[in-house]
Amino acid sequence: MEFLIAVPNPEMRRFIFHEEGLRRLSALGNIRWLEEGQELCGEIGKIDIALSTWRSPRFDEAVIEQADRLKLLAHCAGTVVPYVVPGLFSSGIRVVNSNYALARSTAEFTMAHILAGVWRIKEYEAVLRNGGWSNPREKMPGGLYRTVIGIVGMGLIARLVIDLLRPFECRFLLNDGYLPDDVARKLGGEPVTLDELCQRSDVITIHHTLTEKTRGIFGTRQFSLMKDNALLVNTARGPIVDKDALLEAAQEGRIYISLDVYDQEPSSEDSIILSKYDKVTCTPHIGGHCSIWHERLFGDAVDEIERFIKGEELTREVKLEDYRRQSLY
Repeated sequence: MEFLIAVPNPEMRRFIFHEEGLRRLSALGNIRWLEEGQELCGEIGKIDIALSTWRSPRFDEAVIEQADRLKLLAHCAGTVVPYVVPGLFSSGIRVVNSNYALARSTAEFTMAHILAGVWRIKEYEAVLRNGGWSNPREKMPGGLYRTVIGIVGMGLIARLVIDLLRPFECRFLLNDGYLPDDVARKLGGEPVTLDELCQRSDVITIHHTLTEKTRGIFGTRQFSLMKDNALLVNTARGPIVDKDALLEAAQEGRIYISLDVYDQEPSSEDSIILSKYDKVTCTPHIGGHCSIWHERLFGDAVDEIERFIKGEELTREVKLEDYRRQSLY
């Protein structure tokens, strides 16, 4: 069995492909690396299974034409849209990714943002930093227990967030154009319009993928409908929230805002401006990368490769219909 790790970039190699995973993979066959300056087209004809991640070359029509032996592409990251063309799915080559590991990490980080927001951590820290001491009898946070949580976009991360929130006995309002009402109710949520979600929620957390349909869907109207002192959390993609409307809401200070993603990345400009406001918390798009789940990006791919070689069912397979719903970013 011939494997190709199609990752010429040295930094990305060190970031993703740890020794334990390489040891497991080498027990299954011979590992080759795509080196800087090598063309994927020229190497793929010798390969049975390829691995990719961020900064990998694209598996396009020219590569598919040369990939006579290729049976599986294991993408050690989330969306595969920037790295494969739709024709790959009709070529007989199967595709898996490591989205579950990224989703688990992001769901946990979303919970951190929600808890920090509803407990007003940033505000209390600012009081201490300025030499003060808060009196809880004068200003008491609402906390998370039995709050109304509005979830915008019902992919894997959102469903994991719901699982993490269940012990707090929250009520869930769900908004997603692809989610049938009966499925929403099976998940324990109430399907609602985006306007109704904004009006009724104590916390709104965004989990859409970024497409032309979702770009800017949360704007001035949605901010205006939110309750006073409600919390908006965005750990999905920055451009889902209109940039100008976001800045206006931060300046107004009527609601709390907690962000891990921004309109332009990587860039500190937006986060520097936004984080100056008392009710805005910013982190530098780190939600997908806690250490234990980061290791699973490669580990899950090797698990799938082992299943494929044994003829077992794949658990992380990406089909064409999944591909069409994934984000370019």
